[in-house]
Amino acid sequence: ILKPLQQEIVRNYINQITEDGKISPDEEKGIFELSANLGIETTISEESQRNLDKMKLIWNIENAPLTPIKPNILLPKNEPCFFTVHADLYETRKVTKSISYAGPMIKMKMIKPLYFRAAHYGVRFNSTDELRLIDTGDIFITKKRVVIAGGKQNKSIPYNRILDYTVYLDGLEISKDSGKNPVFKIKGDSIIASAFLGRCIKEYLS
Repeated sequence: ILKPLQQEIVRNYINQITEDGKISPDEEKGIFELSANLGIETTISEESQRNLDKMKLIWNIENAPLTPIKPNILLPKNEPCFFTVHADLYETRKVTKSISYAGPMIKMKMIKPLYFRAAHYGVRFNSTDELRLIDTGDIFITKKRVVIAGGKQNKSIPYNRILDYTVYLDGLEISKDSGKNPVFKIKGDSIIASAFLGRCIKEYLS
């Protein structure tokens, strides 16, 4: 009778501490301490363990000291790089399309059995914003900026120009103070990339 209730208590605790998408070492320790106090064994599936490992990594990215990596591009000595990933770069482009239409038609009899047809013809223009693939390459998250090393050209976005960023399941959009906002379709984990970006922006602006 007690075992299902005890397991439910542990599950509720895990849901509570992982609601923000990350887990600290103390919170992880609390899972096993709670299980021990209730006298039950904690069993975690492989999928749940992968999710926990990811949330532990996110917590470390946001709180633990970052370890610089060696990028395959040249950077100033005082600008360490902490994360790199391959991505497609998109930008919003305004596309204008013409739409043809015919108005009311008048049909008049001229000479039997011939008829004269008169119609109003016009063209409307409709503008929409579409994402266009601009380049493909690697993005680097450094101490001071986001560097885009593309196949066509290299760009960089200093952190003091970033107003906000939006995380998608497969990408990341950066809102700048001016110019077009780049959208990166990331060939990897966009959540991890956003964690590094958020940490570096926070430290740069602090």
